[in-house]
Amino acid sequence: MEYVVETNALVKKYGQKAAVDNMSVHVRKGDIYGLIGKNGAGKTSLMKLLLGLTIPNSGEIKLFGSTDLGAARMRIGSLIEAPAIYKNETAMENLARFSLLAPTSKNRMHELLELVGLGDVGKKKAGAFSLGMRQRLGIAIALLGDPELLILDEPINGLDPAGIKEIRDLIVEMNRRGTTFMISSHLLDELGKIATNYGIAHEGVLEEITAEELQRKCRVSLKLGVSDPAKAQELIRASFPELQTHIEGGKLHILSDVNDPAALNRALVMADIGVYELAGEGTGMEDFFIERLGR
Repeated sequence: MEYVVETNALVKKYGQKAAVDNMSVHVRKGDIYGLIGKNGAGKTSLMKLLLGLTIPNSGEIKLFGSTDLGAARMRIGSLIEAPAIYKNETAMENLARFSLLAPTSKNRMHELLELVGLGDVGKKKAGAFSLGMRQRLGIAIALLGDPELLILDEPINGLDPAGIKEIRDLIVEMNRRGTTFMISSHLLDELGKIATNYGIAHEGVLEEITAEELQRKCRVSLKLGVSDPAKAQELIRASFPELQTHIEGGKLHILSDVNDPAALNRALVMADIGVYELAGEGTGMEDFFIERLGR
């Protein structure tokens, strides 16, 4: 297994408080790793440790399979908390300044601004940008040098729905081209659309789960109370062969996603099968995370 990020029992304390408490992280090459947790759960502290912005009290960090962290960090782009930008300069001038750290051609800088939706800001100073525009500029800066790993802390903060979709599409396209991502976000629905793996941070501790495992745990099934469960099961197998069913406790349970429950209900009633209960059961993704994070 090729890991881009691997930590073992990582600890970072501020006084007596452990912001990161024995965190073991595993981000594979090609992942979109979603980091989830309440404020103060250790998400930003973990990202800062990976980037060398703070020093761990104990534990081990490997980046791209190496403990030579200085060299490995040259292959990483990042946006942590609010983007650090020069407010009296244009977007292009900001990129030119940061390109001293990550050499990039002027043509590529123009491409990056187009990519994040800032291609038409011209000579407007960054200090006059909206919060969303500053986020876009921060992402463009993180992309300088075409990094193999991008670490983004709340990258869609302040964006409107159209801007969120643009950034989401950008992440998916870059991932398709080979870029690995670690992204923290409070927007579970948005993260759920793109993440391949999750790290759930709570009080400095991390629980990891794949998107496939999460889907299985959060699958919501449909429970049917009907007058004749066996007859209803036969009808569903004949008319809706894509649905998986089983009978338990006198109820018919459908384990597959039902796109149109109303159509299913009509089919049962037309077959003279009485339906007295139709209810979803299971844990949704939001409830799953809330349970782990504490209410």
